[in-house]
Amino acid sequence: EGEVIQFDLYNENILTSPELDAFGYMFTLEGISLTRKAPVGITKAVGLDPYDGDMAFYANHDLVKRAIYQGQNATPNPYSKEEHLSLYKVSFTIDTDTLGKDEWIVEKAECEDQSLKIWLTGTGKKNKDQADVELKNLWMNAENTKKPEYCEYMVSVDDEMLGAIRVSKVGGKTRLVFELNQEKKKERIRQILEAIKNGLYAQSSNEVNTIVPLFMAAAAVKVPSPIFHPFIGASRTEDGKIEVFGVQDALKNGWIEKANGKPIVYLQFCDRLSVKEIEAGIVKIWDDFLKEIGL
Repeated sequence: EGEVIQFDLYNENILTSPELDAFGYMFTLEGISLTRKAPVGITKAVGLDPYDGDMAFYANHDLVKRAIYQGQNATPNPYSKEEHLSLYKVSFTIDTDTLGKDEWIVEKAECEDQSLKIWLTGTGKKNKDQADVELKNLWMNAENTKKPEYCEYMVSVDDEMLGAIRVSKVGGKTRLVFELNQEKKKERIRQILEAIKNGLYAQSSNEVNTIVPLFMAAAAVKVPSPIFHPFIGASRTEDGKIEVFGVQDALKNGWIEKANGKPIVYLQFCDRLSVKEIEAGIVKIWDDFLKEIGL
């Protein structure tokens, strides 16, 4: 039908929407195609225990009973659902060079062009409940001519400064660079890390679950790659306990940043998942790790 469900970049961008910043988007409109690769990457969550074909059987008995009491003809409608209880291994990466920064190449537009301001603010399209984005246009040209080579819009919502949009020319088109305020960027990174560390909300059918890391390794790395993922696994010991292995091998990877000769790594584990002996100097206090990585 020539239509698509997508985020409306007339109303939001990475400065106003943490979701677009962290998880990317694709936006198409009248020949325009703007895409953003997600700075937060996630591997597949793979179960470490085999699936044995377990099934659970359900039926809507209560709803049928209520219908019968109202004089209707009703019978239970049984259904089955696959069940799987397992530990899962999953890795996340955060590209901190990309988070908080975005770039668009659009058709030629001048800094003083009203259509550009409409594009950036979504004037006339915002919902009443949404706060208006305030744009302060700062012309950035040495000659102070009427048509600057580039300009900068400072963006704020409800008097909170979010960042800037810089507009410049590239060939016959216009480059827009969105850059989040550094403190807001750090805040978003902390929020993502805290969510991963403390557990994610997961709902399947009507069941509410949490995906909580019983073991977690976090590191500052030189490239946004899940370098721990191939090394680390879990196995059951003879007494039935679960033991994490491969951490020592993972710590030898050259992509891990170091401070004072020690890798900047945080380890979190619990009684359910023991970890083989770890060398001294590995951070085991979360706040210390956040300080090490500048948060």
